[in-house]
Amino acid sequence: MTKPLLRFTLLPLLCAFAAAPLFAQAPAASPAAAPSATPAKKLPAMLRKYDTNNDGVLDASEKAAMKKDLAERKAAKKAADLKRFDADGDGKLSKAERRKRKETVKAEKQAAKDARKAAKKAERAAKKAGSAGAGPAKSADNPEAPQPKEIAIPPAPKK
Repeated sequence: MTKPLLRFTLLPLLCAFAAAPLFAQAPAASPAAAPSATPAKKLPAMLRKYDTNNDGVLDASEKAAMKKDLAERKAAKKAADLKRFDADGDGKLSKAERRKRKETVKAEKQAAKDARKAAKKAERAAKKAGSAGAGPAKSADNPEAPQPKEIAIPPAPKK
C-alpha cells in the first residue's frame, strides 16, 4: 500500500518483536526448578499465536511465519479495499477514492464505538433495573417470594 501503512503498522510490530529478547528475563540458575520466564497467559495474543514452541520468544522460523501471515493479511485488505472503493475500476485508488475510504472507515469505527458504548449503557441499565426490584421474583424455584401489590386506578371522569 503506502509508506504510512508500513510506517505505522508493520514497522512498530516488527520492532516490538525484535526488541522482545532484550527485555526477556535472565534464565534461572536451575531451569528444571523454575517455571517459564513468561507464562503463556501473560503473552500478547499475537505472540501466543506465532510462538509454536511456547518459549515466550519468537525464533527465526516463527518470525518468518508471522511476516508471511501479515503480508497475506495486508494483500487481502488491499484487495478488499480495491473491490470496495475503486469506483472507476482502474485497479488503484485515486485521491478522491482514498478520501472516500478514509471517511468511510472513520465513520464505521465511530459507529462501532457508539454501538459498544450503547451496549454497555444498556447492560448497566439492565443490571441496575434488576437489582432495584422489591426482592426476589416469584418463580418455580421460589414460590413464596413477595409479589408486587396491584394499585387500582380510578377511571377518568366523563365530561
